[in-house]
Amino acid sequence: VSKTSLDQAEQRDIQARITLKKLENSLAVTDSIMAQKEAILAGAELDQDQAELALEKTEIRCGFDGFVMEKRVEPGEFVSVGQPLGTLYAKGLLDVEVSIPMESMEWITPVLEDGKGPRALVRLNSRRDAWPARLVRSKAAMDERTRTLPVVLEIDTFGRGDGNFSALRPGSFVQCTIKGKSFDSVFVFPRHILRSGSSLFVLDNGQLVKKEVEVLRKFQEHIYVRRGVNSGDKIIVTPLPGAVEGMRVQEAGGSRGMNHP
Repeated sequence: VSKTSLDQAEQRDIQARITLKKLENSLAVTDSIMAQKEAILAGAELDQDQAELALEKTEIRCGFDGFVMEKRVEPGEFVSVGQPLGTLYAKGLLDVEVSIPMESMEWITPVLEDGKGPRALVRLNSRRDAWPARLVRSKAAMDERTRTLPVVLEIDTFGRGDGNFSALRPGSFVQCTIKGKSFDSVFVFPRHILRSGSSLFVLDNGQLVKKEVEVLRKFQEHIYVRRGVNSGDKIIVTPLPGAVEGMRVQEAGGSRGMNHP
């Protein structure tokens, strides 16, 4: 081998050794670089989690399905703790407050105490539609101005299956009928036929007979009688000044008796 070829081979060997050393050095620091990259990746993932959490805090979610009745803020606005954002109504349920005179509460209280709550019907003044409701709670104190007890009816606007929420809206004026205690064989008479105390006159064989009756309730222009009269009795509904028991009377134009079972 010539001297020149030997020198070139040695040069190539030295160059190969240098390249190998560089590769060994690069391989020695690869683990450190990988650890740095993994640390950078972990930091980026943490930043992403924090950004997603911050994004979640910018969304306001309601815990029930309902209708937005009022909106007080717009997207992008900054809000503070306790600031009202709007008003929502739960879908399918509405409340209405009804003021009941204390003398009427005796007909509702026994039903309320059974834990089920009295059933009721709610109607719009201008419509025949009716929605089922129930009495869910009563206020603790009387209304000092009207001397009535406020109670709350919960209206099931989807109770009939038609979902007719458009007809009944929050703020509507409604008529409420609450079912209270029930009785059988109750007679309903005009209130003016009631004489002194709890008695009324009936016609028996052409004579006036005074009967003491048990009046369940006096409501508006009617009385509700539970005991003391029987179906078929001829009740005197015409005012008779100075009438006394045993007085003989003559029917004018046939029977004028009332027998409302």
